[in-house]
Amino acid sequence: MSRDKIIYIFSLFLAILLLYILISPLIRIKAEEKINLENVPLLFVKSIYGLNSSSSILCSSFEKDIEEDNVRQLIKELKETANILLNLSLSYEIGEGELGKKLRKASSSYSLVSLSAAEVANSSLEIDAAREDIEHALDMLLDCKIYDALGYWRKAKPHVMKAREEISKALLDLSKVNKEDLLSEKHRKILNSCIEELTFISEMLEELVKLFDIVERYPDAIEKLCYASKSGKCAQIPEDLKGKLAEALSKLCPCKGGRYGYEISKIKSLLKYLEEKQGNGGSGAGYGAPSSDD
Repeated sequence: MSRDKIIYIFSLFLAILLLYILISPLIRIKAEEKINLENVPLLFVKSIYGLNSSSSILCSSFEKDIEEDNVRQLIKELKETANILLNLSLSYEIGEGELGKKLRKASSSYSLVSLSAAEVANSSLEIDAAREDIEHALDMLLDCKIYDALGYWRKAKPHVMKAREEISKALLDLSKVNKEDLLSEKHRKILNSCIEELTFISEMLEELVKLFDIVERYPDAIEKLCYASKSGKCAQIPEDLKGKLAEALSKLCPCKGGRYGYEISKIKSLLKYLEEKQGNGGSGAGYGAPSSDD
């Protein structure tokens, strides 16, 4: 066989393979995922209420143990629903008329809702795993046991970071949902409410991470400031650290800290115990603490 013929056959094979890859999503719905079109609205409802349930579970995970097996089953169902709706949104089995177009667009949006709900449920498992360590870390921090606090935080941090990642993915997916494709105004209200709630939680976790990033960078200085706050005296902090520490603490936002706002506020208030350069034997006035609501 000539070299040119081999190249021709190989090129033809690649072209057929590429064509298959491009068109297969439009014609492929797995046999086990074929559904009665009459059930499609039920899947839409399952998606939006799955998001609502996942958001409620996430909120609960900050306060108490969640039923892990039930959450994992919910995640499985939500992913299956998302996959069915995604396939339906790419299929012309439902026709090419105006109704078919509307159903495909709605299926695409509800697929994103269901996928984001699974991501939110995943984040609740991470928070559930981190909750007690977070609480211990904050208790130790306020008790000036800085290195004990960091020990607990280092166990919690991977879960917190994973939860933030899942919530960010969910918010990104929800930002792609065309609200006009949803079935009803009630569904749009649920979507808006969940986006608002997830944004609040995302900001809360960001502040928690910022807090412990500061503690990790300046553990000895934070310890001195903590003890100084209990004695009512200013702490002696190396001059090369004062400005950096003051700047870092000033960027904490307790008002975004949610359930961790109190602890964040207490650490931010340590600013007033940063001792300024002494003059004539005085103790110095300190930097002064910005409002805890900043």
